[in-house]
Order: sequence, then C-alpha cells, then structure tokens
Amino acid sequence: MNVNENISKVELLALIKQYNRNGVDKIMNVDRLKKEELMKLCLKYSLITSDDSNKDISENDLKNIPIIRLLQDVELFFLHQSKKLPREVSKMKKRDLIDYMILNKIPHNTTQDLEKEYNAHQRTMRNKNIIMYNIIRYDNVDVENLSEKNMEDFIEENNLDTDMLHFDAYTVFVRDLYQAYHNFCETTQKNVVNDKMRSLPKILKKLNELGV
Repeated sequence: MNVNENISKVELLALIKQYNRNGVDKIMNVDRLKKEELMKLCLKYSLITSDDSNKDISENDLKNIPIIRLLQDVELFFLHQSKKLPREVSKMKKRDLIDYMILNKIPHNTTQDLEKEYNAHQRTMRNKNIIMYNIIRYDNVDVENLSEKNMEDFIEENNLDTDMLHFDAYTVFVRDLYQAYHNFCETTQKNVVNDKMRSLPKILKKLNELGV
C-alpha cells in the first residue's frame, strides 16, 4: 500500500481512539504501532477510505506546541462561529485537546495567523462602532442592506463620522434619555413609541412632542 505522508500519525491515533470510545469492539495496543500499521487499521475498520489517504491534509506536530497555544486555536475556531469556548474543552488535558482538534479539523494558527485575525477583528469592531455612533448621534444610517463584508465601503460612501468623539458618553446619554422617556410616559399614562434603532435625534423629537 502506498501510504500518503500528509496524514499524520497523531491523526490516525485520534481516529482509532474515537472509534474505541464509540464502538463495541476495541482496537487494542495501538500507541506503539508505526504509522503504516495505523493506516492499515484505519482502512480495515473504515475509519478512512483509500481516497481519504490521498487527501492533502496539513500536518502539524501538535505535541510540540504549548497547550495555551492550542487553546487559542480552539477559541478562535469557536469565535468564527460566534460561540464561546466550551468549559469542558477549556479544561481538557493536552492529549485530549489534540484529539479534539484533529477530529474537528481545527487548524493550528501561527503567530502571524493570530495577528492577522486579531487585526481583522479589530477593524470589524471599529467599523461596527462607527456605524453605531452615527446612528446614535445623527440617525443617518440605513442598515437594511448592510453586512460585515461591505461595512468599510458603506462608511466611505455615506461619508460617516469616523472620529467617534465621546462615543461612550453619547451611548449612555441616549440610553438614559430613553429610560427617562419611558418612565415619564408610564407615570403620566401616555403612549410609549418604541424605536427599533435608538438615536439622539429621535428621542429629542419625542421629548419635543411631549412638550417637556
């Protein structure tokens, strides 16, 4: 059998261990087997197919990577899905964590990869804050066709204010004004009109209509 070198021994062991956890029959004494022997076992028990053995799978020797770095890889994997790192995964021992990464096809990220992801995340968060700031302060944003992919173009095309001067202060101010508006309406038994997107111009218009 022509064994493809792109499938790592770690990956083969992880497949067998997963099979042992889920199956009735156990594949015993595999830790000291050579890679070629593990490959034959995986093919025998249909854990991989001949086509799988020829796939171009990136090989990383995860055993030599500090567990804190592996946890960062898994955390980033969940971040891409807008999920938090599960507590049970964060408590895994290194060997179990490696198995988990391989079985779930979680790649290892280099320092450069992490830096690139961090910078992209920072840009996304800044763009979201710019749009939110303009909504709160000016009420000048139509978000119907807005997506994360075109936020930068949207900001530039609509000439939005990117300085975000006193962003936090405006956020708190608008929140408090809306709360005061709701409290006043409830106390005086006036109708409360809720806004889907809260902004300073909208709440000032409501207050003016109330004559306060």
